[in-house]
Amino acid sequence: MKKIFNLHNLSLLLVVAIVSVFTIVKVNATVAWDNTTHGSATIERTVEHIGNPVVTTFTYTVTADNANPAGATGAPSSGTVVFDGSETITSGSVVETGTLDFSSMTFARPGTYHYTVAETATTNNLYPLDSDIYDIYIQVTNELDANNQPTGNFNAVMVKQNREDPPVKVTNLTFESSPEMSHIDLSKIVTGTGADATKYFPVSITINAPEGTYPITGTFSTDGTTAATSANYVVPSTGATAMTIYMKHGDSVTIGNNGTDDLIPTGVSYTFAETNDPDYTEKYKVNSGTQTEGTTCNGTVAATANSIQFDNSLTSTPITGVLLNIIPYVLVIVIAVSGTLIYTALKTKKQTA
Repeated sequence: MKKIFNLHNLSLLLVVAIVSVFTIVKVNATVAWDNTTHGSATIERTVEHIGNPVVTTFTYTVTADNANPAGATGAPSSGTVVFDGSETITSGSVVETGTLDFSSMTFARPGTYHYTVAETATTNNLYPLDSDIYDIYIQVTNELDANNQPTGNFNAVMVKQNREDPPVKVTNLTFESSPEMSHIDLSKIVTGTGADATKYFPVSITINAPEGTYPITGTFSTDGTTAATSANYVVPSTGATAMTIYMKHGDSVTIGNNGTDDLIPTGVSYTFAETNDPDYTEKYKVNSGTQTEGTTCNGTVAATANSIQFDNSLTSTPITGVLLNIIPYVLVIVIAVSGTLIYTALKTKKQTA
């Protein structure tokens, strides 16, 4: 009995030792990634319909499926794509890339490991998140030797899919979005004694929006003489150029709305400039802000209110005021002339006598 017991114990020890060695080999196994995947996933991020450089960082979260086989380590938890404003804008779009690196992963056993990738944060709220989610499957198999026996190492193949119906394999994880759209309201007020309410004042418009046509609707003039109710501000492929419209007292226009949708991306810069008129004092204000003296208003299109008002004021000096100012000088002249005349008259009378 004692001999049998010893043999039994020895057998158990051998099994435990073999299992232990097998486990160590598997945890520390070399992973050979398929040459077409290389254990990494490229994120291709596009921001569309923009006119200005984009400065933001998008963050991507990698989540492991709870049903994955146990023992996988080294999967990235997140990744980023950084726009620093130096990227080239092409046809109103800008593209930047980032990488999710799975190549340092280790696996305890063969199997299929599932991960999801989603865009979860941006440092600039002008650029909305893309709601797309991608699936990444890592298929881990035993590496076989010449005798078709496991070597203790693994082969891994990464498969990336979108969530279409049915899912489609993709090369890169592509995310895209456009800024929110808005419009600009522009109005003219002419005030002051002696101001001409029918006088047209030229206003130069420059909006650094993407290539396209942006309607101008309201009351204004395109030539400084004839009233108009509509026109188009056109941005060519070479970039924004200035357009001049003319506005008189009470005129107002909306720029960048087609009657249904706003068309100007938030975040783009603009310049509205009046030609200086020496007879008038020019001021402007943005939304409900305070008035600023000057002829040029620079700003950035916001998601909500974009209201700009130009105020031209003229204060004429009343005629009574002019008379009061010159009366002392007139009196001096009158007295001097009168004195001279009296002196001359008296002298002449004396000589005659």
